Amino acid sequence: MKKIIILTTALIISFTTYAQFASKDPSLFKNFQNGQVIASDNGTLNNVSNFRLTKEPYDLNMVGVYVDKEFKPDTNKAVQPIPPNKYVATSGIVEVRYNSENGNIKKGDPITSSSTSGEAMKATKSGIILGFAVEDAKADKGIIKARILIQYLKQ
Repeated sequence: MKKIIILTTALIISFTTYAQFASKDPSLFKNFQNGQVIASDNGTLNNVSNFRLTKEPYDLNMVGVYVDKEFKPDTNKAVQPIPPNKYVATSGIVEVRYNSENGNIKKGDPITSSSTSGEAMKATKSGIILGFAVEDAKADKGIIKARILIQYLKQ
């Protein structure tokens, strides 16, 4: 009986969180572009109206990457839906905007937020990372595929 109550409570919280995202005005996100690194005021996904672009290197409040085109997540936990058909990917492989502020990005390099709003860069010191590059960067700036896995990385 205790397990059923806990499971029911978890489902109610999940549906409530989804409803918060689904009911928000999509115009809140008109300034975001595909692949931009997103943060929130408190580092959580609870209030979509607090989403913003990352502002600094190793931004402690990174929550994911804005995805504005068709995206099929591996699991329901991989994204937070934002209508209409837009997402903040919190895991999985997605396209990420980057620059070469900390050097050229190679496959397998950890990446983090940069001093350019909404863009990632190569992580060269300990701190919060967005994930890992799954391909080499072909220019000093652009879009690269990365596996999103937000965590603290000690180097």
